[in-house]
Amino acid sequence: MTDSIAEISTHAPTIDKNEYISRALDLMDKHKTRRLLVLREGEVYGVLTLRGIMRTLGRRRTSIISPSSLHVTSAVTDNYIINSGGMSVE
Repeated sequence: MTDSIAEISTHAPTIDKNEYISRALDLMDKHKTRRLLVLREGEVYGVLTLRGIMRTLGRRRTSIISPSSLHVTSAVTDNYIINSGGMSVE
């Protein structure tokens, strides 16, 4: 069980904050995941979730804009915890 957790955390799919949501959706589909780590200059900027994307696309002011025109930053959340390796999973 510990090996699979370590593998997930070391090989998490990432995307740059300046990419478009359509690219993020392609990466999520490719990696079969609902979450991507968002990076800014190589550092963690936030987390992009499928739920966050759907909320953004469902907003009244963005509902007429296509995912290929919206940046990842419009749907990213900064509500995350970084585990430095010393924290317990339980």
